[in-house]
Amino acid sequence: MRGIVTLRYADAAPFLEKSLNDRDPLVRANAARSLGDLGIKASGDPLLAMFVAEKDPGALQQASGALRSLNIKAAAPYLREEIPDFTGQTRNWLIQALGYLGTAAMDVPLIAGYLDDSMTSDAAGEAIQELTGVHLGARRPGLSSVPTRETLAARAWWLSHKDEWPRCDDCSRK
Repeated sequence: MRGIVTLRYADAAPFLEKSLNDRDPLVRANAARSLGDLGIKASGDPLLAMFVAEKDPGALQQASGALRSLNIKAAAPYLREEIPDFTGQTRNWLIQALGYLGTAAMDVPLIAGYLDDSMTSDAAGEAIQELTGVHLGARRPGLSSVPTRETLAARAWWLSHKDEWPRCDDCSRK
């Protein structure tokens, strides 16, 4: 059961935490994923330290997912920093994590900047929905180059509400 750690799995935490510093990015990625899947919230600090130092896209993806699963709100500033430095799938993972761990006032304008990017628009729409509590529609699984109804709804919502949010001229977006 996700989010509930049994004693049997909690014994794995020291090994997994040590594995967050392994030289192999796949080992780091799998350790991060395991900590999140097992719900070992006490491992939040080592996981956050790994995320901050990480450069491998796959390991960053898994670490951001684990931080999201464990609800480690302290990750939000680091997620904001990383989003512009990556593209595609990695950026999507980072945006989705920020949608759960960030704050509406700070992060909606930043994330809205990615609504017109075909590679990140669905993740941005989902994150805005999570941050604002505005229901924009159910998420459609799978990949597509055509924006979903939900993404189009998120774009329309942003256009009609962007004046209510602080300007994001200084948001670093690449």
